[in-house]
Formats: sequence, structure tokens, C-alpha cells
Amino acid sequence: MCNMSHPLHLVDEVDFDLTELLGPHVKPSALAKRASLSVAMIYKLVSLGRIQAVRFGKSLRIPRSEALRFLAEGTENK
Repeated sequence: MCNMSHPLHLVDEVDFDLTELLGPHVKPSALAKRASLSVAMIYKLVSLGRIQAVRFGKSLRIPRSEALRFLAEGTENK
């Protein structure tokens, strides 16, 4: 059962591994795996503005809340 009052209530709905949610950001490869997309597609969606991301030096990271939003959107469209 999903706890809707919990800020990570979408975790159960999208089957996101909690170990990937421990930090404030998600790697593009982790999001690609969970969304069944290629890493290149995640980068393309970032460049198109469909996924918000931040850079730490050369590394690209997606805020956890943005990853959950993207995954929830994907499950709504199925």
C-alpha cells in the first residue's frame, strides 16, 4: 500500500530502487534503466528541456524530485 503523505510516495508506484534515491540527485543511467530508455535518450530529453538536470563539473545529475516526476508522467501515459 502506498503512503500518500510520504514525500516519496511515488517510489512504490514506479518501482524505483530506494538505493538510487538516497542522495538528492539521480544519475542519468539510473533514470534510463528505470524508464526503459537509453542513456542517450535521457540526455536528449534533458537538452530538449523535458527533464530538468544540473551539472556538477562534467557530471550531469537529475534532481530526485524531477526523476520521480518524469517516471510518474510515463506511467500515467501507459
